[in-house]
Amino acid sequence: MTWKIVVVDGPAKGMEFPITEGKPLMLGRGSASDTKIADPKLSRIHCKITLDHGRLYVADVGSAGGTFVHGKRVEKSQLISGDDVLLGDTRITINNTNGLDEKTVVGVRKSGGERKSMAQLESLVGQTINRFMIERLESRGKNGVVFKGLDQADGKAVAIKILNPQNAVDDRQQERFIRAMRIMLPIKHSNIVRLYRAGRQSGLCWAAMEWIDGTSLREIIDLIGVNGTLDWRDLWRIAVHIGRALAEAEKAKLVHRNVTPTNILRRNVDKSYLLTDLVFAKALEETDAASITRPGDMMGELQYLSPERILNPGLADYRSDQYSLGVTLYVLAMGHPPYPAIEIGTLLQQISTLTPKPPASTAIGFDDRFSDLVMRLISKDPAGRYSTTFDLLKDLSRVGKLGGLEADWSEWI
Repeated sequence: MTWKIVVVDGPAKGMEFPITEGKPLMLGRGSASDTKIADPKLSRIHCKITLDHGRLYVADVGSAGGTFVHGKRVEKSQLISGDDVLLGDTRITINNTNGLDEKTVVGVRKSGGERKSMAQLESLVGQTINRFMIERLESRGKNGVVFKGLDQADGKAVAIKILNPQNAVDDRQQERFIRAMRIMLPIKHSNIVRLYRAGRQSGLCWAAMEWIDGTSLREIIDLIGVNGTLDWRDLWRIAVHIGRALAEAEKAKLVHRNVTPTNILRRNVDKSYLLTDLVFAKALEETDAASITRPGDMMGELQYLSPERILNPGLADYRSDQYSLGVTLYVLAMGHPPYPAIEIGTLLQQISTLTPKPPASTAIGFDDRFSDLVMRLISKDPAGRYSTTFDLLKDLSRVGKLGGLEADWSEWI
């Protein structure tokens, strides 16, 4: 594997410097540096990049202006291909020519063979991606497979998701994946599953995320049965937690596009609810649009798609995520979705002709105000929903107080 740094912005834009195992690359403007970049904001020796047994590290060496990785000042940090490093007015990226940044089309052997299948992805157990050992397969879905793994740097459990090769079949889509990962890396929120690292290796797009010991809402729905329901107070708590997650996503200009029971986890230790798969929202934007509009497609959780996402996926915004959250709450309240179709044409017909019953009309003891909130979320017209997720949270606070429920709102106020 051959590593190099590429200057993408600043006085030395376009210059490249190779990185050699065991020989630190000294970056700076002085004659004693290996780069001699004519950037007055650089120190004479600003930082050094070291390749140690295949792992790449950057270390600041007492520079005046600091060394920043993805906008965060660091003293020392491990780097992966695609990482963004800022020194003064000089911005560099990390590349290799035989790993995370290889330009081989995803899922295609260099010899021109067949695309890798999902079954081949599942056979990765026992292998290592970056610093993460893949231990066992946890789940498989439309967008990829999820493994439980081990971070060999600190011994912590991680969830490793590898994107379905069909969702990233060319360089443009792979680059979109990397850009999406860069948006997600700085996001830290108690109701969002944290992204640790991501990249490309051997033609595969991967992400290592926080491991959550818990249960998905999909599993909870399966446990309580088709006609089983949850108390409205439990649903209110779900709405608060996932509403907070969506508000954080809105701040980062991310639309999830797949808020379903499968992607909401209840953590065992504190019964908090967390939103997962936000990491792939932006990366799958165009692939998602194509799959929804492809004639004859059947989707396992079609009922959670907002009408506008079906008719014109490109128009999806934060209100589309509100709709999906509303359907999730409706299913937990009523035991069935507001529109039960399993095919796009039938679903559109049901949306245009049927009016779902409010949860308070049939669920005994269901709070009227919270019922109205759920029905507003699943409004057929996006204009009938909340203008922003912040407005949804304010209404949840109001409804909770009137119903005798309180929450700590410090994270979003």
